[in-house]
Amino acid sequence: MSTAAPAAAPGQPFRLGFRNTMVVVFIMIGATMQSVDGTIANVALPYMQGSLAATIDQIAWVLTSYIVASAVGTPLVGWLAARIGQKKVLLASLAGFTVTSVLCGVAATLEQMVLFRALQGLSSAALLPLAQAVMMRIYPREYFAKAMAIIGVGMMLGPILGPTIGGYITEVANWRWVFLVNVPLGVISMAGVWVFLDEYQSSTDTYFDVFGFAMLIIAIASFQLMLDRGETVHWFEATEIKIYAGLAALAFYLFVVQMVTAAKPFVSRALFLDRNFITGSLLFVIVSSNMYITVALQPPMLQNVMGYPALTVGYVLAPRGIGTMIGMILSARLMNRIDVRWIVIAGLGLAAIGLWDLSRLSTDISQWDIIRSATVQGLGLGLVFVQLNTIAFASLPRHLHVEAATMFNLTRAMGTSAGLSIGVALLSQYTQLNHAELSQFISPYYESWRLAGTGIPETFAALTDTGSLELLNREVTRQAMMISFINSYHWLMLSALAAIVLMLFVRIPRAMPASGASHAEF
Repeated sequence: MSTAAPAAAPGQPFRLGFRNTMVVVFIMIGATMQSVDGTIANVALPYMQGSLAATIDQIAWVLTSYIVASAVGTPLVGWLAARIGQKKVLLASLAGFTVTSVLCGVAATLEQMVLFRALQGLSSAALLPLAQAVMMRIYPREYFAKAMAIIGVGMMLGPILGPTIGGYITEVANWRWVFLVNVPLGVISMAGVWVFLDEYQSSTDTYFDVFGFAMLIIAIASFQLMLDRGETVHWFEATEIKIYAGLAALAFYLFVVQMVTAAKPFVSRALFLDRNFITGSLLFVIVSSNMYITVALQPPMLQNVMGYPALTVGYVLAPRGIGTMIGMILSARLMNRIDVRWIVIAGLGLAAIGLWDLSRLSTDISQWDIIRSATVQGLGLGLVFVQLNTIAFASLPRHLHVEAATMFNLTRAMGTSAGLSIGVALLSQYTQLNHAELSQFISPYYESWRLAGTGIPETFAALTDTGSLELLNREVTRQAMMISFINSYHWLMLSALAAIVLMLFVRIPRAMPASGASHAEF
């Protein structure tokens, strides 16, 4: 028996029913846990760093190991769900995620934490793709916008609200509860899935393309290692990075050849023949990278530059989630009245405006400045997200939905990880360059330093005093970091504007009714 979209009587609106409603509730708990855990530890990193005796570079692996492992595990989800069953894979994933959350919460060393976070990411790989696939199975095609708006609550609000939740837990309890809080939620989600979700297998074919899968995993792992290790070893100056890059390129080439030539490739060729799916995936990479990088940059900016405590950081960033929720609701309601391309363009434009606002800020910004820009950006991302999911899956046959959801989330994870690594690397380099450039103007030969009171604090003016020099260096570093954050927001704004061009390649349904029984036509 399998859960399926119940047919609505002619002229009657579609109703989900009690059983399917419960399915939606419990799979969303699991999906939201997975997306929250991608960013919930961001605010807690300084506390974890001290507790685990780690350097800044070392503690960053707590974040990257989770993302890398999740990306590596994602490609296998579609095959396992098709052959073993969605329910079995989902239950195993929830169980693994819950157990590894406990292990992360009790980790005593950095090595243990990185290992357990990697296992947590690996076990969580199925939660979002299968939640998305189940939603598309229980909702008719003409209701995909509503289904994607619901799944968007987990996929978009999770990473946005992660720093807020993490900041609150860290402030009132201990950083270990950032992970332990998953335990009751994981148990509840498992119980609900066990009771209400029926098993579903889309294929009984046990053939497995080992070579194609191996090449894809090697490509993903090598690419991720290149990104994560690059900044530490000065990128392509190191032989290690050249080896990773070569392995990634070669493995990806062999994977593509295998996919094109094999009778039964690991990834169906039909996915890459669908223009909407390809365009939607590329747009989602840009949008999710835009969101994750901003969410990753703002906590350290507010903590290191502005001196905000963790709890305040969480409160200041929370309005982005409110804006995203409003955007998703508006998007689902507007799509039957307005060409979805215009909705996406409007959303990308609003996201760009929010980032432009951030790129104009200084170290004297108020909390309202951050709240305003975060809300506008969240509103734009919410408008875009629902439409990208609808566009990507609108023309795919139902039997490809699990595999498509898997690849859709894989491209998101890869794009996000690449964006985070590149963003952090550029931020570090910009900070060093800005510090060196600002330092050139600090000299007793400059008139401003001889005339204390013309804008230079007296504490800094005495360049011969060791204490003054230390304070001055801290201030120069703070200003250099702020300039680096501003530069990063500027580039993110340009990426949001550039994504608008991709809308030229989207085929839009002629009609996607919200209450009728007809399907979208292309």
